[in-house]
Amino acid sequence: MKRILKILFILGLIASVLAGVTAFFIGSYYYHRLTRDLPKIERLSDYEPEAVSAIYAEDGTLVAEISKDGMRRYPVEFSEIPQLVKNAFLAAEDENFYHHKGIDLISILRAVWVNLRHKDHKQGASTITQQVVKSLLLSREKTYERKAKEAILSYKLEQHLTKDEIFSIYLNEIYLGATAYGVKAAAQVYFHKELKDLTIGEAAFIAGLPPKPSYYADKKHRSDALNRRKYVLRQLFANKFISKEEHEQALAEELIIFPPDDNRIFHAPYYVSHVLRLSEEKFGTRMQSPGGFRIETALDLKAYQLAEAAVKRGVEESDKRRGFRGPIKHYEAAEVETTLEKLAKQFTTETDLQKLVPRKIYRALVSSIDKKSGAIVVSLGDREGEVFAKENNWAKKLINAADNSRGIELPSFLRPGDLIEVSLFEPKQEAKQTGEIDPESGAQLTTEEAVAAEEIKQQLTASGKIHLILNQTPELDGAFSLINALTGEVKVIIGGYDYKRNQFNLATQGLRQPGSSFKPFVYYTAVDRLNYTPSTIVPDSPISLVAGNGQIWSPGNFDGEFLGPITLRTALQKSRNVVSVYLIRRTGLQPVIENAHKMGITTPINEDLSVSLGTAEVHPIEMTQAYGVFASGGYLADQLVIKRILDRHGNVFYEQKPKQEKVINEDSAFIMAHMMKGVIDRGTATILKQLNRPIAGKTGTTNEHMDTWFIGYTPEWTAGVWVGFAGQKRTVGRMETGGKTAAPIFLYFMQDFLKDTPALDFQPPDGVIPIAVNVSSGQQVDPSSAEAFIEYFKAGTEPGMGDYQAEIPQDYLTNQDF
Repeated sequence: MKRILKILFILGLIASVLAGVTAFFIGSYYYHRLTRDLPKIERLSDYEPEAVSAIYAEDGTLVAEISKDGMRRYPVEFSEIPQLVKNAFLAAEDENFYHHKGIDLISILRAVWVNLRHKDHKQGASTITQQVVKSLLLSREKTYERKAKEAILSYKLEQHLTKDEIFSIYLNEIYLGATAYGVKAAAQVYFHKELKDLTIGEAAFIAGLPPKPSYYADKKHRSDALNRRKYVLRQLFANKFISKEEHEQALAEELIIFPPDDNRIFHAPYYVSHVLRLSEEKFGTRMQSPGGFRIETALDLKAYQLAEAAVKRGVEESDKRRGFRGPIKHYEAAEVETTLEKLAKQFTTETDLQKLVPRKIYRALVSSIDKKSGAIVVSLGDREGEVFAKENNWAKKLINAADNSRGIELPSFLRPGDLIEVSLFEPKQEAKQTGEIDPESGAQLTTEEAVAAEEIKQQLTASGKIHLILNQTPELDGAFSLINALTGEVKVIIGGYDYKRNQFNLATQGLRQPGSSFKPFVYYTAVDRLNYTPSTIVPDSPISLVAGNGQIWSPGNFDGEFLGPITLRTALQKSRNVVSVYLIRRTGLQPVIENAHKMGITTPINEDLSVSLGTAEVHPIEMTQAYGVFASGGYLADQLVIKRILDRHGNVFYEQKPKQEKVINEDSAFIMAHMMKGVIDRGTATILKQLNRPIAGKTGTTNEHMDTWFIGYTPEWTAGVWVGFAGQKRTVGRMETGGKTAAPIFLYFMQDFLKDTPALDFQPPDGVIPIAVNVSSGQQVDPSSAEAFIEYFKAGTEPGMGDYQAEIPQDYLTNQDF
């Protein structure tokens, strides 16, 4: 028996050894299999999470954020995270974090017990270390092999990094719903607060999100999210992170949780869109991923807001001159109640219950019409207003989609149930003579007297209803750019009437015919290449030429008339088309094209004489930049949009400083500026005289009035305006010109932008000579005579007393191919 027991013992021992050896080899095999392709822990030693890149205006205002896939992550130093926030996550996710080695066996056993009792996976047991490993080193597949790898890596990570380093990675990396990654992003997304300003209840809410972040972030599941917050508060109290009193106060705290906002452009959207395009061209997607850059721009946010208001006002005025397009829609009686509920929602953000925002367009439903008085009662949802036909004479012309119009009477045309657009009534500004005399020009000054200068409060009609005017969202679009002519800093870019309607940037990406605003390149070439002067006599007479296709081309003037022999100054001021054709025939095509390119135009320019009338398409912002060469005395400044980029550590990653290059003759540039002042003083943009300061510029209107322009400048600032239809060839209006449509926008902007700056004039260089001339004939006159006008000439080109430079080439009226 003993022998048998001995044999059995030996056999058992051998079996145990064999089993142990087998287990060892099997374990070694599987351990090797699990660890042979494990990610390197060292990757996390210098871990830098992807982060938001921020775009700033010149004054330091945050205007936009960019990131990969729209995620929001703002890495923050561990020392900057309040202990309250750290405690909330420890209490909610891993109360033993500072005591285990990466895996918490007690929590695992507790989770197993809870899950068995509930017969479901009700509780997880992943430590903070495991969550970091899962998030950054492994896939999220749910397999036993992946869980084993996670445990191994968690243990290794604890040997490689300190607890604080691991916790810091976690708090910056964890996804917390609504595009928020990390605790700083969550504080801003949900509560619009910085971390240091979070209350206990808010910190608990954020700490409760990790198990199901997308679910809890959804407003539909808010009650579950708040119940989760109660659990976190319980854990905070149980772990003695907060007192009983603090626990009770936090439970009673009513949270204000903001809805997710996907918009990451806070100001100046068209400018931001150009910054994004430039950064992608220069650096690819680096600004989005890994991100973390600070992008400092030349944007003047106050100027942008002034320009945005000016563009909207000018475009709306031009659109109204086209006519009333009629109601947006008509609703039958059964649809009225539902419609009014929808209309009431337009007051939830931009307005309060007491007043409407001036100049904002609202939708309203016509309730009743008094045809005798012309009063139209409308409902804006939960309030009533009144529109009076006599205050909306522009709406007497009804225009259809084919641009055909007919006369209407508003009270007879509208009917109850019509959905229309309205705005708050504002008293009009009236101009009056002040009696003051300008010491330089001797002209009587005018000022604008604003009625109701205070902030416009709620205005009521005699019946107690809101006083409204009829309005309509314009179909027209506009573009505006402002550049410092001396530094090239691009202060404003507005690429359309409304960024929400159209994200295409008409200022920087649009290609439009410049019309007569291209003529200064032609005139400059004549002044510089042929020594023409402002007093040179040029012919404004009929001309017919044979085009390359054999067709006869007979360019005409806007007014259909011809003035005969006139000075070069008069021709530019009055924008005479046939003179521009005459000049380009004298200078040749190539010199004009070369000068345009030297001054900043990069788009192709067609090689035919029609280019003298602005038929080559250009980018509006380049026209603004090119006019800056006249303003700066012949120097082209590189466009400066992005001034500096810093990486996440504050190091300079990229920097662009102002750069100028002399590209044209300064004497000729000054003569052009002096002549272009005449466009405002006596030409096609006299509306700008009310600015009461030296302004030079040129209007532009293309065939069929499809594009209207004004580009103007002072010795420092250059601004360009375009108004037309985006993406389609349509007539703005039969009588709409650059002086009528685009120049007012320049006026509205400059009135505010320049109001506190001195009225500087263009300074003549040493190479030009002032001579008193008769502005109409170009003849030199006695400086003391009433008709004397100071004109400037390059030395050697000035006229003598009594000279009349009436040199009209004999071949001017001959046909010539172009």
